[in-house]
Amino acid sequence: MKKLSTIAITTVLGITLSSNFLISFANSNYIGVEKAKSIALQDAGLKSADVTFTEAKLDNSNKNKDYDIEFISGDKKYDYDIDAISGKILEKSSKIKKQPVSTKTTNQKKSTNQNTENKKNVNKTTSNVNTTKDIGKENAKFIAIKDAGVKASDITFIKVKLDIKKTGNSEYDIEFHDNTMEYEYEIDAVSGKILEKSIEPLDD
Repeated sequence: MKKLSTIAITTVLGITLSSNFLISFANSNYIGVEKAKSIALQDAGLKSADVTFTEAKLDNSNKNKDYDIEFISGDKKYDYDIDAISGKILEKSSKIKKQPVSTKTTNQKKSTNQNTENKKNVNKTTSNVNTTKDIGKENAKFIAIKDAGVKASDITFIKVKLDIKKTGNSEYDIEFHDNTMEYEYEIDAVSGKILEKSIEPLDD
């Protein structure tokens, strides 16, 4: 009986050691958080001194392990999912951070604001949107394609739409895909600035 107990303990210990070895072996194949951060920065064209990392961790929730890398630079926020073994960028997105609107508390500021609003009402035409400076759909498409680093002949557009906001600002919503990736862009219709973009693998 004592001999059987010894064998059982030895077997359990062996299994535990084997499991720990396999886990350690798997972890040794991971590129590491610092390498993942470096890959994200290189893709974004930024240096570590120019950004503030808000998240950099190994995500164990998926079957295929990946690193969640998030950082901020200026008024833009970047989000990357990077394969823990190959270092391949699985998904990435960037968007303009919304700036908080300051509250005017003094009567003088309120009065100035009211006067400005009155002038706007006097000069207002039948349209609230100034379309004379619109960059146009073709220019918006060109900006998105150039940023994505793809050829126009290799992609299919899903959506190219001018979206007019309640604030009077307008932007182009652009979606397209090639054989492997899907791209989504929001581009300012006047300045041509990329406000937000998302790139992810194309669903089968």
